[in-house]
Amino acid sequence: MMRFDRAAPGEGMIIYSRVENGKAYLEFQFFLKENRGQADTAEVAMEMENYFAHICVYDMLCRLVLEIIYPLKEEELAKGMLLHPHVWRGVSDSYLYHVEVQLIDKRKGELPVDVLERSFPLCSFQEIPGKGYFLNDEGFSLQAVLFHPLIQPKEAVSEQENQEIAKQEYLQKALQLLKDMGANTICVTEPVWEEEMFKVCDEMGLVVWYGRPDKDIPVVSELLAVQNTLPTEKYYYYKACWSSEPFVYILNNSLKRQENGNYSLTVYSNQKKVALYAEGVLFEFQMSAPEFVFQEIPAKKYPLQLTVEAGECSVSVTFYDF
Repeated sequence: MMRFDRAAPGEGMIIYSRVENGKAYLEFQFFLKENRGQADTAEVAMEMENYFAHICVYDMLCRLVLEIIYPLKEEELAKGMLLHPHVWRGVSDSYLYHVEVQLIDKRKGELPVDVLERSFPLCSFQEIPGKGYFLNDEGFSLQAVLFHPLIQPKEAVSEQENQEIAKQEYLQKALQLLKDMGANTICVTEPVWEEEMFKVCDEMGLVVWYGRPDKDIPVVSELLAVQNTLPTEKYYYYKACWSSEPFVYILNNSLKRQENGNYSLTVYSNQKKVALYAEGVLFEFQMSAPEFVFQEIPAKKYPLQLTVEAGECSVSVTFYDF
């Protein structure tokens, strides 16, 4: 009996899509295996004469928008088209369609012998030399992070099921932090966690890029502490450069005592103006986003209480003498 080969690329199914002129063109490629372990033999080819795939595509309201009855003996890929599709626009609109594919053995009636399900985006992404990057024919500013495949979840678990859970939790947390930072593209250089990466990135609206488009793009290990997935100071620098969500951040390690006894402090923010208060008294305004460096901050005693305000955002820190 035939089954979908979940060890094959795409876990048994690859979906190719092209969006242009208000239409989405879809192609589905399936990978099958015979229960007895045979593959690419004349016997298997003859066996496939008895099977067809029933493909149903649904929108996010669970409405059927495309149906294909595809004989698996066909040499060409299964093809379909959607008019006026709801395209995936990245972090601003991560709309996904859902496909269910039933593998039917004509000799056994209409009940499926195997089923594949997956959510997928409809979009077009391209680079036009001299013009830049485009997502669905709209200009796309690449804010990319290299997701290094050597980073592993903290838990050193032995059971495969627990490893998968730990991996999924790590991916969800790390990628959500990168999205919150303002990243819109995740770069991978090796096919590690490939399927999981695609699923989570599609849901979050993150473009997946194979390779490294720019040697100067940050690496996730520079932005997130590997063991506990906490943001580093460099994370907040890129957030100040990329994120549209107002925020302000004090670099605790930047507090330095100057020769005259006053202090200097560095602050990151994506707001145009930041105000620093020392002991509740306004010290200085600066307009130098994303990095604000305050000098000659007076401090007569410890603990030293500093507050920064940027728009509607504010944060306070109390420094003790160690």
